[in-house]
Amino acid sequence: MTATKRVAESRKAQKSVGRAVAVRESSVLGKSTLALPKKSVGFQARWRRPVAADSLAVFRIGFGLLVAFSSLRFLAKGWVDTLYLAPENHLTYRWFGWVAPLPAPWMHLHMVA
Repeated sequence: MTATKRVAESRKAQKSVGRAVAVRESSVLGKSTLALPKKSVGFQARWRRPVAADSLAVFRIGFGLLVAFSSLRFLAKGWVDTLYLAPENHLTYRWFGWVAPLPAPWMHLHMVA
């Protein structure tokens, strides 16, 4: 039986079972081999899998630079005064009416920090 007939028969058999199977042909041995699909890995297993620290370091540095740029832009364009200090009505949560915005110098310092 030729390799192409074996491949055709194995594909037909796998379709009847209802599973997708990858068929690889080995050029060295001249015969086809079947590779069963990997079991799907659950969410918790993926979540607990170790990750290289390099990607986390790049993300943290990039995010820190983005936050620093954003706070400096707020100060440079005067948005701290316009958006946080100038409005007379500040929306607060129930029972937290005693929380008020910081005075101007402290708010600027907060944005720098």
